[in-house]
Amino acid sequence: DGSLLLDVSVFPGTVGAPVLNQVGEVVGMVTGQTGQALALRTLRMGKDNDAQVVQGMPQPVSGQAVALPASQLQKLASQMIQYQKVASPFMGVYPQNLDEDLKAYHKIEYGVLITDMADGGPAEIAGLKEGDVILYLDGQKMENENRFRQFLGEKKPGDIVKIEVLRNNRKRAFKLTLGDRSDFEPA
Repeated sequence: DGSLLLDVSVFPGTVGAPVLNQVGEVVGMVTGQTGQALALRTLRMGKDNDAQVVQGMPQPVSGQAVALPASQLQKLASQMIQYQKVASPFMGVYPQNLDEDLKAYHKIEYGVLITDMADGGPAEIAGLKEGDVILYLDGQKMENENRFRQFLGEKKPGDIVKIEVLRNNRKRAFKLTLGDRSDFEPA
């Protein structure tokens, strides 16, 4: 999906910290932790009977930290400078990977199922429906949800996308103009 996975422990307060390579070049920015809850500890401050309990001191959590690559940071910074916001291309669909049962049912090996849609979003306007299986976007095979998100990440609001879907065991083609996520979802 374009993220860097780091095999390090991170403190919750380090989100936004730079990730450096061995020669000190910035290669990314820490954005969070994969699948880990915030670890908290209790501290006692003071001596025995006078001790005050302080809750919620952050602890490092083990696992994999997630970082945004520097190339994506440059793209986001450029958007912030030009538009005073980050433009996020939005198709208006909420996809899900196909499990083996759905692949067998539709007699396909790949695709992304549309499970929900934004009211009045680009996909609804173009004629897509919940239950459609997206097979191709601009001729690129959509093997899974990660590939779908990666494809959208390479686009910008206003781009026109050709879509091939499977609906009722028939392939159908659509075109839609991508919107900006901020126009459809609260920040």
